[in-house]
Amino acid sequence: MKKNILFFIILVIILLLSSTSFTQEIIEDSAILNSLYSEFKYIEYFNFIYVHTFGSAEEIGLNGDYLTKYAKLRFKNNFAYIDYIEEDISDNCVLLPEEEQKKIGRLFIKVWTVGDSYPIAYHVSCKAGSCLDSFWEYSYLGYGSKEYVSESVKKRINESIEALATVFFTVRGEL
Repeated sequence: MKKNILFFIILVIILLLSSTSFTQEIIEDSAILNSLYSEFKYIEYFNFIYVHTFGSAEEIGLNGDYLTKYAKLRFKNNFAYIDYIEEDISDNCVLLPEEEQKKIGRLFIKVWTVGDSYPIAYHVSCKAGSCLDSFWEYSYLGYGSKEYVSESVKKRINESIEALATVFFTVRGEL
């Protein structure tokens, strides 16, 4: 088990080092953003923001309901002029006409942890898009103590939503 965690931690470090500079370059180039995420131009409001926890997350105090409320608050702070209309049309989304599906934004966050004592490895993955497709993704990998991981996961959720807002408003020409 400790070999698996150690392997996961090494993989996390390698991925973090290689992906951080690449991600920053993409965020700074609005032409690339426009070509990759042009679907953000059609979104009029968000109706689904959810954090799902996996692995040992609940055991170390990472509650999915609490993190969902936290993500909605961070969304509200970063998307002041975009409405969040809490209606559950998850199952009915595909029944809407395609033009309507393009207008509805969604944000889904997965928090996965391994272990319940040091070192605890974690992965935070955020996917956003419309009812048609999730076309934007931002992920983090890390490890630490129980207290560090709890705070770090919240920090990563916040950073992801800030990155999403930057891309979203850049593509729309509002930033």
